Amino acid sequence: RKIAYRYITGWFFIDLTSSLPYQFLSTYPAARLLRLLRLHRAPSIVRQHQSSIGVSFAILSLSKFYVVLFFTCHWIACIWASIAWNSENSETSESGSWLQALESSKGGPASLYSSWLNVYTISLYWAIMTLTSIGYGDITPQNGTEYVVACCCMAVVSSMWAVVIGQMCGVLATLLPHDVAFKRTMDDLNWMMRDRGMPKHLRSKLRRYFWESRSLTRLMEQRKVIERMSPMLQGVVARQLSEQWLSKVRYLQLLDQETLVAVARKLTPQLFAPHEAIEKQRTLFVVRRGVCMHGGRVLVAGSLWGEDMLVSNDALREHYSVRCLTYLEVLSLRYPDFQIAVQSEKSRRIIRWWQIRLSLTHGVKKIADQVRQLHAREKAQFDTLRWEDRRSLLARILRGDNIQSFARKSTTCSSNSKSSEIGTEVEPAPSGVLVASEEFESMKQAIIHLTKTVEQLQQTVLERSG
Repeated sequence: RKIAYRYITGWFFIDLTSSLPYQFLSTYPAARLLRLLRLHRAPSIVRQHQSSIGVSFAILSLSKFYVVLFFTCHWIACIWASIAWNSENSETSESGSWLQALESSKGGPASLYSSWLNVYTISLYWAIMTLTSIGYGDITPQNGTEYVVACCCMAVVSSMWAVVIGQMCGVLATLLPHDVAFKRTMDDLNWMMRDRGMPKHLRSKLRRYFWESRSLTRLMEQRKVIERMSPMLQGVVARQLSEQWLSKVRYLQLLDQETLVAVARKLTPQLFAPHEAIEKQRTLFVVRRGVCMHGGRVLVAGSLWGEDMLVSNDALREHYSVRCLTYLEVLSLRYPDFQIAVQSEKSRRIIRWWQIRLSLTHGVKKIADQVRQLHAREKAQFDTLRWEDRRSLLARILRGDNIQSFARKSTTCSSNSKSSEIGTEVEPAPSGVLVASEEFESMKQAIIHLTKTVEQLQQTVLERSG
């Protein structure tokens, strides 16, 4: 009932008037113009389809202005042509019309002034000329009626022209807001460099850097738009935007949607210049654009490094220096920010299991590399080390300490102890492997078994928490 009352007191009479069958009113042909009232529904139709079209509002405003100007000129041309047409068909006309005056002054074929299409074209020419205030003067009023109609038309179109010009200037000024902001930034940069008297090569370098950082400004604006979405839509958009590199970080794939949105908010866009070194620790980097060198590997768009930021031990993380080969645009995520983003208990358990897994994997790799390097340098026999010495050696390796002197000392002490027990002279230790093959195989099998156990425990925790 409220909807019906609102419609009756609103657009009902306009819809009724525009829907009447005026074609049966032959005595009043001008009544058909009332059907133009249907145009009031055009904006609502455009709004309904705008979500599926996705046209810029600036372009839509410009199109609307052009449509308004076209219909204005069309209606004025119809009015001006109807005056001339009715004046020629009327026998009581005291003077000629503007069409007769134009024919007598300019001449031409008779079809030019008798065909309705040609008369409409001439009238449209006069309407556009009046709208733009050009005024060639070849078409002028010839009687009192035409003067009144011409005055009314000039008053309407002049106001319409002023409004449209003002609105179009405003729309064009905001048509490309990012380009306007960038140009203003470049002007400020040029003024600063000129006031500070910077050298020419430095000016060129700074201008190039700001040119390359244009996409960062748009990225920040896009993040503001995403923050205005609902949590569900933010999760969908965040997963869609990070799908390319998210598949390369396994522990991020297991996080829930809310945590993933929080992590995406913590990503910081950065731009580095060519030959610049990046040495930040416990930070995940995702390459969006550019080329860099990391530990002998060439990284391009979609690559990443720093996945081991979960490992708290500095000796177990990679410490390769990254060198930019071109302008490098990255998204960075610091571990403290990552900790703030991970708030749910389920996500914390997942990250904790991955911390254990990464620490174990990197620790075993670290121990194997150090033992192999010591064997190549020292040629020492570590089978004779006592269990306490081996445990102390492993602790030093995991702490990242220098173990060369420790290895020599431990080997010497072990050899002296063994010789004193036997009571014979100390023979030099034969060169061989650091760890016996049987012990190495057992160690390898133990590591594989421990890794499988960790994965099974992680799967069990996830199933019970889910």
